[in-house]
Amino acid sequence: MVRFTEDEKTEVWDRYRAGEPMRLIARRMGRQSSSIRTLMLRSGGIRPSVRCRDQRHLTGVEREEISRGVAAGESARAIARRLERSRRRFVGSWLVTGDETGIGRAERNKLRGNGPEDPRPPSWPLIRS
Repeated sequence: MVRFTEDEKTEVWDRYRAGEPMRLIARRMGRQSSSIRTLMLRSGGIRPSVRCRDQRHLTGVEREEISRGVAAGESARAIARRLERSRRRFVGSWLVTGDETGIGRAERNKLRGNGPEDPRPPSWPLIRS
C-alpha cells in the first residue's frame, strides 16, 4: 500500500478540484493512477475536512504535565493554574480516579465493602414434594 504525506494529499485534492484528470495527477506526482483513485475512494470522492481537537479536550502534552504534577504531589489547583485551565476540566476524570496508593475508586470501594452487591440471586433450598 502506497502512503501519501499530508502535503501530497493536499496536492492531489487541489489538482482534482482544479479539474485535472486522475491519470495526469498521478503522472505529475510520479505515482500510479490506481493509488490516486484509492486515496479518493477512501473518502467517497469528497475531500475530507481538516480534523481538529475540541478546545475542551486535554492534549497529550497537558496530560503529561498533569501526570508529572500528580507524581510530584501538587494540588489540582496548582496544576490547573499552570495549565491555565479550569480545575474542574480534569479533576473528575484524571485525579479522582486514583490515590497515592495507586488504588482506583472501584478497588477501594471493594476493599471497604462498599462495592455493588452480588448480582446472582440467593440460593434457595430445593423444595421437594
